[in-house]
Amino acid sequence: MEELIWFSMPGAVLALAIAVVWPESVNAEAKAIIWVIFVPMMGFSLHQLFRLVFEWTGGYARGSRAVLAHIKNVLAPRENTVLSDLKRAFLVWEITFYSEKFPAAFRDHDRGSWHYILSFWSISLAAAIACVLAMFGFILLSRGPSLILVALGELGAALVFYFKGKSTYDSLIKQEVAIAHNLEDLFLETLRKIKDMP
Repeated sequence: MEELIWFSMPGAVLALAIAVVWPESVNAEAKAIIWVIFVPMMGFSLHQLFRLVFEWTGGYARGSRAVLAHIKNVLAPRENTVLSDLKRAFLVWEITFYSEKFPAAFRDHDRGSWHYILSFWSISLAAAIACVLAMFGFILLSRGPSLILVALGELGAALVFYFKGKSTYDSLIKQEVAIAHNLEDLFLETLRKIKDMP
């Protein structure tokens, strides 16, 4: 149920703007039933769109992920290993992260934090799209000055969810470096095992 709520939130944020710009779309009872189905589907689609953009721009192997730089620049030299890029460092992270010796509590925390980060940012994307839609309704469709308030509210939501995601992200990347430092021997063991991998 929690997953359904998280995946529906981007759809609900966007649906609010659609309902205000085109109020006739939610008048009839039959249309309301369609909205109940449409909002989660739209939310899930927006979430997946954000995930696609996230993957295209580096995904979990992105340059701002400090633990990968730590593995590449600090741990690899200790094993006389040169990691050609951050994708190799990400491979070391993933193999170690999913090993039996890695603490399950931190693994669950890390995966949960990433879920929240991506969810917050997908809601932010939906709110930004909704803001543009509300301004479109005001400027081009002359739907009324109340749409300016809707646009400002959506802009505020976009900023709040973006910075909430960023705050969680900034905290998590420090925690990932700390766990890699704390479990250095485990990461070095992985480096040794894949050192000669093509």
